[in-house]
This record gives sequence, structure tokens and C-alpha cells, in this order.
Amino acid sequence: MNNRVFLKPKILLWNTRIFRNVFGDFPIGRIKYDKNNWKPRLIELENARVLFKECFVVNEQGLMYDEINEPMGQEISLVHSHLSIPKPERTGCVCAVLPSSNNYFHWMFETLPRIKMLEGQGYDNLIVDLSKTFKAESISKLSKKQVIDSSKTQHLVVDKLLCPTMPCKTGHPTKEVCDYLREHFLPKEKGKKRRIYISRSKASKRKVVNEVNLIDFLERHWIETVELEGLSVSEQAKIFSEAELVIGLHGAGLTNLVFCDKKTRVIELFNPNYLNKCYEDLSNLMGLDYKNMFCDDTMDFDISVDFDKLWELIK
Repeated sequence: MNNRVFLKPKILLWNTRIFRNVFGDFPIGRIKYDKNNWKPRLIELENARVLFKECFVVNEQGLMYDEINEPMGQEISLVHSHLSIPKPERTGCVCAVLPSSNNYFHWMFETLPRIKMLEGQGYDNLIVDLSKTFKAESISKLSKKQVIDSSKTQHLVVDKLLCPTMPCKTGHPTKEVCDYLREHFLPKEKGKKRRIYISRSKASKRKVVNEVNLIDFLERHWIETVELEGLSVSEQAKIFSEAELVIGLHGAGLTNLVFCDKKTRVIELFNPNYLNKCYEDLSNLMGLDYKNMFCDDTMDFDISVDFDKLWELIK
């Protein structure tokens, strides 16, 4: 079966001429893979290019690998959202690359565990995006290799490139992936047990419109409010490892459920027009006591929480 598919550019997003000047008289194509019969692996490429801070990997033939840069259900790769390509820089070193997303969930479950695949491999530099604080902190904890920051070097030609593929299906972390994160980020010592509500007050979307009253209601029931923005991965891991109850609106902060003890109670809040089961699946994988609650609909996927309905799940 031919698994090579050349992409049809979206004219508004992709300057075809720019890409053809770099890669020849053809557009970038994708090498698809069978997700039902696939295992994580290490792909070795020669004279490969690494593009933009997301680390899109393109081989000598102008092809990308879906199992390296997962398109996440998109027909067109996000590489084509860039309107220009910086001039290439070349390195003669052996490099490894970690494609990444700015989303905390995908970073934790689909980027960081690739480092394990690189253990024992001989390479000099690690190409990865360090533009976010949580990225720089977690990479420094898991790897001692010299880093080439892809947010600063956005077009690199590498003589020999080691490319670990997706460690799991996107959105579906495995037990091995979770164990790897727990091994490296769980604290050696824990504090007393806590009942926590994860606020999204600083988020750009999916917010609780009556959060001021909600926080007052929760505090009267000995449930503290936590804002995760600005905390390191290790600090977030410690908070969740101490939690006996976690309440939160669907969002990337619930990635930290991976650090909870078994039987920790979880209540995930949803807008009725949006359901994503990734944290229910993660909770089941980690042995947590998971429940969800559909709240009143407001604009832009925000919600209004019914306190009586929530209390029925808490008590």
C-alpha cells in the first residue's frame, strides 16, 4: 500500500513558491502510518531538515512522517501555517529532535516520554522548543544533553538526525508513559492531604463565569483554590500527589492527574456542548475515582456551575 500522500496547500496559509524553492519542484508530503498496527520506534535520517519551533522533520525527499509530527486529525499539517522559511543553518553533529506542542497535555504525554527512547543513543545535541518555562524546566530535569532551542533556530539541516516517534496515540497516554512521568516528577516527600479546585481564571477560554461565588462556596467546604500558571512541573506534581479530591473545568491543568494517588476523587466540569474523554480515560488508567458534571451553557464554551448539583457529587 502506498502511504505517501502529497499535501494540497491552503493558498491563504501556504506560500507554495517558498516551499518549492527549498525542497524542489514538489510540495511537502506526508508518510502516513497504520495507528492500529504501530509501535513507537526511533527513525534515523540523513540530511534532514528541522523546521520552526514545533520541530517539523522533513527528510531529503521532502516528506514528513505522521508518526514523528502527529497531525492530530488535521488534513493539512501545521507546518503550512507558516508563511515563510528562515534561511537554513547546517550542523555536522549527530542530533536528536523532540517535536512539540505548546499544549501542556501533549507536551507531557507525547513529547517528554520520547527522551526515554533516546537513552543509550550516541548524539550530541537535542533539538527542542524551550520557549515556555515548563518546557525548559522539564527538559533540564530529564536530559543533560546540549540543547538547540528550535524557537531560536527555526531551520536546521542535520547530517544525522535521530527522531523518536510518538510514544502513544495522541490523546491516549499509556501506562508506560504515565509511569515515566511519575518516576521523574513525583516528590520524594508529600505533605498532608488536600482538597483542591483548579481555577482557569487566567485562561483565554473555557472559564467559570460565576467563579467568585464558586470559590466562596468551596472554601466553606474546606476545598482550596489552586492556580497552576507560573508553577513548575514539579510543583504541580506535588500538589496533585497530595490531593484526595480534584475539581476542575476541562483543561490542560488536569494533565497532572497523572501524579495523583490511586482512588483520588476527580470531578471534571464540562460545558454541555463540549465533551472530551481524555481525562476520564487517564483517570481510569491511574485508578482514580472519576465523575463528570455538565454545567449551564454560556458563551464561548464558558460555564456556570450549579452549586447544589456539585455538592451532590462532593459529599
